[in-house]
Amino acid sequence: MTLPTYDQLFDPILHALSDGAEHNARQIADRIAGQLELSEDDLALMLASGKHTLFYDRMSWARTYL
Repeated sequence: MTLPTYDQLFDPILHALSDGAEHNARQIADRIAGQLELSEDDLALMLASGKHTLFYDRMSWARTYL
């Protein structure tokens, strides 16, 4: 699977939060990566800056917009 765009992560994030429990950003990202069956290669893609992964960046933007 290709890496989802930030707006494609809205529903998975909301679904992950729907259980009413507290979750940190890493727990939600790990859960969504597993549900979407993202490969290690997908999860290892880095931004041009080399500071964060592309998946982490898109998750961060999705959380910001939500």
